[in-house]
Amino acid sequence: MNHSRHHSPTARTPQGVRPAASQASAARGEPPKPYDAVDLALAELPRESMDQKLRRLLPVALALDPATVEPFRWDPIAVYRNASSGMERLAPHREHLATAMPGIDWDAAFEAGDVAEALVAACRRPTVSPVSGARKEAVRAELQSLRGPALRIARALAELGHLPLEAVERIEAGSGWIDTGLDGIALADLFESHQEGVAGMHPFTGEALARMRTLGEWIVRNVSPAGVRAADGAGERAARAERDRLWTLLTLRYRDLRRGGFLVFGDGLNDALPPLRSFTKRRKAGEPENPPEAPRTEAPGAPNPPPGAAIPAGLPAPTPQVPGGSAPR
Repeated sequence: MNHSRHHSPTARTPQGVRPAASQASAARGEPPKPYDAVDLALAELPRESMDQKLRRLLPVALALDPATVEPFRWDPIAVYRNASSGMERLAPHREHLATAMPGIDWDAAFEAGDVAEALVAACRRPTVSPVSGARKEAVRAELQSLRGPALRIARALAELGHLPLEAVERIEAGSGWIDTGLDGIALADLFESHQEGVAGMHPFTGEALARMRTLGEWIVRNVSPAGVRAADGAGERAARAERDRLWTLLTLRYRDLRRGGFLVFGDGLNDALPPLRSFTKRRKAGEPENPPEAPRTEAPGAPNPPPGAAIPAGLPAPTPQVPGGSAPR
């Protein structure tokens, strides 16, 4: 029997896939992957991982008004699938929506998929173990060594018109551990977002700003807010707070997508952009595939709004742009 074709790399290796990958798998004792699966994995590899999206969007979620935060008690994978499928269906209409509904920040709204991925990453991340008081003090001391000068310089630059004074005043307000951590995140964001306008006017390098953000995020995750029971565990409290805030940010972004979805799809809104908390129920044996519809409650002869009609008052108003968000980008 002629085995030459079986061993020929040119016959088995598609264009763009290096046979070295299968050789490495064989050396590790792993079964070789089909080349088409390798191609698919390489083609669909995201430019930004879920963990990177979490690091980018968590400060935005932490900046939300605490009064608006809703608890997250849902399956993150189901939520992610609903958000991503809705975005895919609405994406081809993005330019039309920007013209027809200019009051909505569509750059922020179409980040709903990234927020959903960040939420998945937050749910799968292990809870931070309790840390000692000495460790917390050391982190706060290092953050204060950066925060103090940064805040004074930011105030001076704001008074000279180089930074927004309102943003500096928000950072200056408040006190305590958590506020100190949030200050580190907000100051790093402030200097980075105005990098060109304040270039050469302050001594902070990119590494120093990144360190200030890292220290601030560490405090937010590991320090217990006053009045919260210590039995809950600082790490679990911080993780739960992150999940709640990311969920709230996602609902704000996705709400605007559904407003646009009503304009495009009309009565088909829930099929095209399913609510985030919806799920598909499996039919039991013998259950009809299409159960009878419930009686309609509208007045006889009342027409349903056609696609493109004005959005009724029952739908929520456009959400304002979230402070500190990445939009517009």
